[in-house]
Amino acid sequence: MWEQRLGIRIAKATHDISAAGASAEVAGALELPVGAPVLVLDRTSYGEDGKALEVVVFHYRPDRYRFSVTLPRTLPEPGAGIIERS
Repeated sequence: MWEQRLGIRIAKATHDISAAGASAEVAGALELPVGAPVLVLDRTSYGEDGKALEVVVFHYRPDRYRFSVTLPRTLPEPGAGIIERS
């Protein structure tokens, strides 16, 4: 959306996933009892200038969703600050 509508490129995004007890509002929306466990995904998207463009919080029922991540193996650039320990 940012790129298509506004011409702003999203350079990166962070996703933090945690577990929490459902608040009354979240429990009602997800049809769960108050305090039931939910997965919480906090996402912040950043532009090429490093400024946050979007901050979003999602709540998921853990009995209906699964998160899967595939990470490509990449080699660090020279001087990337990677320290190998033996």
